[in-house]
Amino acid sequence: MHKLLNQSESCVTENLNGLVMTFPTKLKQLKENNKLLNVIIQNNFDNTKQVAMLSGGGSGHSPAHEGFVFKGMLTGAVLGPVFTSPGIPLIIKAIHSITKPKNQGGKGCLLIVKNYTGDILNFKLAREIAIQEGYHVEMIIVGDDVTHQRGIAGTVLIHKLSGALAEQGKSLSEIVTTLQKINLMPTTVNLNNNSDINNSENNTTAAIVSIGIGLNSITIPGHDQKLYEMEENHYELGLGIHGEKGIERKPLPESNVANKLTKEMIEKLINYLPSSLTLLDSNTTNKKKKKHCVLMVNNLGSTTLLELNTIVKECICQLEEQDIVIERIIVGTLMTALEMHGVSLTLFYLGENNEEKDFWLNLLDMETDSPYFPKSILSSLISNHTNRNEQDVYSLIITRDNLYNNENKKTEITKEENKIFVGSLKNINDIVKDICNYLITRYKDYNELDAKVADGDIGDSIKRSCELILENVIDNYSIHSIPDFFYQIGLNVQQSGGSSGAILSMFFLKFSFALKEENEESSLFKKWMEAFNQGVLGMMELTDTKKGDRTLLDTVIPVMELFNNELIFEMKDRDELIKEIVKVANEGMLNTANWTAKKGRSRYLGERVLGIVDPGAFVIYEIIEFWSKLI
Repeated sequence: MHKLLNQSESCVTENLNGLVMTFPTKLKQLKENNKLLNVIIQNNFDNTKQVAMLSGGGSGHSPAHEGFVFKGMLTGAVLGPVFTSPGIPLIIKAIHSITKPKNQGGKGCLLIVKNYTGDILNFKLAREIAIQEGYHVEMIIVGDDVTHQRGIAGTVLIHKLSGALAEQGKSLSEIVTTLQKINLMPTTVNLNNNSDINNSENNTTAAIVSIGIGLNSITIPGHDQKLYEMEENHYELGLGIHGEKGIERKPLPESNVANKLTKEMIEKLINYLPSSLTLLDSNTTNKKKKKHCVLMVNNLGSTTLLELNTIVKECICQLEEQDIVIERIIVGTLMTALEMHGVSLTLFYLGENNEEKDFWLNLLDMETDSPYFPKSILSSLISNHTNRNEQDVYSLIITRDNLYNNENKKTEITKEENKIFVGSLKNINDIVKDICNYLITRYKDYNELDAKVADGDIGDSIKRSCELILENVIDNYSIHSIPDFFYQIGLNVQQSGGSSGAILSMFFLKFSFALKEENEESSLFKKWMEAFNQGVLGMMELTDTKKGDRTLLDTVIPVMELFNNELIFEMKDRDELIKEIVKVANEGMLNTANWTAKKGRSRYLGERVLGIVDPGAFVIYEIIEFWSKLI
């Protein structure tokens, strides 16, 4: 599909550049060594006077998040490639650009993160690094999608509420405490017991719930194929903002499409409002309990106003039939999925009393300079439909320093005396180089497999990782030890973004640290196995993943189990051991086709993933298999 872009590789940067050119007195784009970065921040923001708000994630959702980097909403936004989370170093640079350390009077920074694996992992690790550097940083995770607890359009309301609280001069802890009163997860979700904000039914009275539908597939810039095939006259219920498949694909109704699809969405939203709400008041059997809500109707990309306002009309009529008082109506293009023809609905339940209701409405009504946040309409108390006939529906749519030094010096790599399977450091360098070049040739195949069960970009992430390794590690660094070689790979891979970047980075960092440890009782062979196991355990800990969760770890956990088996030392033949490694990795990878996913975006599809191997597990197996042929 043709798009009005220059180069797919630079489209995110050019998008931000165009936005800054439009609002040069309000916004600026970060630069490093005269190169524009995918970070946009408010001009002249003073963190000693106000808490900073940082959000972001993969691109392709404009105006989210960059369009909300204005007074009254976000302080900054950090963007990765289309549908891929930004890397850890870029997030750290964004934090540094809008936040001062505590010893310099900084009031701290709140990270607003959507509930996607890649976003959570990269923002979480960036937060930990910033805290160690002396910054006060907290993190909140939004998962308002009632079908899969993904962060979708409801996240924009958190941008608005948190920005208003910051404008009021609230402290970071006060903002966190206030936002804890909103249930941002429609069902209970285990967030690994982080110190991040975990919503629980015990401390929430308000709630934000959302759901979306889509009528078409989308094409990622630079890709020739659509993300998935969508049959004519069908729709996807509960799809995500990356074009992920929803809970069900259905034929469109033959008539009254807007009415019937709106009804289906509203029924699901109401079911996920706080459990204290029922359609019937507990004190009577004939009087319905009124529920005060804000309604947000969001264009997912290419939906016309003709369609959008029809959906608004249906929402108002159907919600009032449920005795829901619509206190505000927000209509517009807020969080998109490229050219998705679809719409999402969000209900913000305002709590159980007038004091709570007025508190939240006051925050929503506070002014913001963002031209992309639609004005809220004051909807009077519940009325009959005839009084709505003259109601105007308004919609505003406007069309750390470097982690390491890179002096790009061409340096001959020093040979190591220590020998392992693959020989010296020079041999390791050459093998990694060959593996990277091979993976780059396969990235389109990986994307095609990933599109069947996720968002079709794992090949792009692997390609970026390999290109970073080839550019910054292979033959370019004065690296004098094997541990440092793998450490540099870990630093570079984390810059590629996405969940795979963070996960693989953790493996190489743990692997390199383990190689540095001195253990006189371990043979060199055993030391390498122990280092591999530490890398795998690091990935498992980071992702809270175990064997059978259907992830890339299902390829390497069997190898770790093989290395933990004392019988391995009875294998005298090197080739025999290599074949056994490839064998168990292959079995682990193939097993993923028999399991539903517990982690990652594939978990949204349930049994629809059966019969298809996990893309990450497949990529890791190809690495192991290719390595076995080289050595």
